[in-house]
Amino acid sequence: MTIILVSHSMDDVAELADRLIVMYRGKNILQGTPKEVFRNVETLESIGLGVPQVKYLVRSLNKNGFSLNEDIITVKEAKDAILKALRREKK
Repeated sequence: MTIILVSHSMDDVAELADRLIVMYRGKNILQGTPKEVFRNVETLESIGLGVPQVKYLVRSLNKNGFSLNEDIITVKEAKDAILKALRREKK
């Protein structure tokens, strides 16, 4: 079964989609899994889209001393990774 979802909510897309096709001006400019597509932050931003908000949080945390996987795109993934990193710090 295929469901086509059209959305500008990248948070929803990250949670719901298995595969993405990003179109701009009638052309396919990116496609792949959400993790593959959301690696292209600059390309997405250049066409007026973004990435899931949690990806910006992960980037900010990494700039401030964390070492989290840049492919994190959901709140659950971020929560799990942050808790794991904090547990490592306690040891």
